[in-house]
Amino acid sequence: MSAGTPEDYLHAALLFRSDEEFLGRAVPFLQEGLSAGEAALVVCAEEHNSLLAHALPADAHVLVLPRDAVYTRAAHVCVTYERLVHRLLADGARGTRLVSEPSCSSEPSCSSAPEAWGTWAAFESVSNVVLAPLPLSSVCGYDVRELSASMQYDVERAHPYLLTEDGPLPSGAYVQPAELLGGIPPPDPLEATPPSLDLEGIGDRAGVAWARGQVRLLVEAACPDARVGQEFVGAVAEVMTNALRYGGPPLHVRVWTAPSRLLCTATDCGAGADLLFAGYSRRDLDDDRTGAGLWLARQACDRLDAYPTPGGFTVRLGSAVPAAARGAEGARSRNGTPDDRTRAARLRAAELLGRVE
Repeated sequence: MSAGTPEDYLHAALLFRSDEEFLGRAVPFLQEGLSAGEAALVVCAEEHNSLLAHALPADAHVLVLPRDAVYTRAAHVCVTYERLVHRLLADGARGTRLVSEPSCSSEPSCSSAPEAWGTWAAFESVSNVVLAPLPLSSVCGYDVRELSASMQYDVERAHPYLLTEDGPLPSGAYVQPAELLGGIPPPDPLEATPPSLDLEGIGDRAGVAWARGQVRLLVEAACPDARVGQEFVGAVAEVMTNALRYGGPPLHVRVWTAPSRLLCTATDCGAGADLLFAGYSRRDLDDDRTGAGLWLARQACDRLDAYPTPGGFTVRLGSAVPAAARGAEGARSRNGTPDDRTRAARLRAAELLGRVE
């Protein structure tokens, strides 16, 4: 898979300041695809889901998904879109036009926690490679009133195109994914503090099993969200197993716990590999080098970075600990009640999602 973006793959940012500006650019983009026999997929905030469903023909191939059903973790997004597009192709669509609003862009946590925004900004760049093989044209909406100047610059660097009133135009700030994300990532702020757990000399499968037990005990005590904690422990176990299998023992594992986050680094003595774009697609399950382990690890944590360090190779993974369980986000009209057209589009999408899970 190329680390560049194919010229025929459209991934554009739609920077808007009003509902009218958003609709004025998104609706023609979707209508153009519908006229060409493509399906329209809408994954936006509640109000925009409803507005787009109502602005498009009632009998069109339009599917609306609640944003929170898709934008859970970065790796989940890739897998969900991969499955949906293939299912739509099987149903006769010639391709898919997608308009989405990545959920992190409008959440206060992203402006107050740089690591949260950084995870999603990196995903936008990664998606240029991971989703490029699909017959998919994607537009990501961002309300610039909710973005800082640096956040908007990140958006422009991660999208090859900007969707303007004149159609898609090249983004002058765009940087190729391998160039933008390659190299050693900056240290996580938690790494400057003493780890909650520091395990050295892990040299065999028994050592990995013991280390997993130690991580589990720590996370269970520190993380109030059982699902997030269990998945994080599973991701750490997959990373340790991969490091033992493909790297070089002994392993050095460190874990940090904070009220809002979990962080782990696993360092082996091997030379490592280029894993920048690996583990996002189900196609990677057939990769003998990374196997299912990296794919499973990405699915079970919020972010995973892999990079060379002095004397070895490190995988760093982290997950946010939610303050409270969030309810499903539904598509609603302006008065808060789903209208018939939005309800029908949601039903089609729900049926399709049920067939691809």
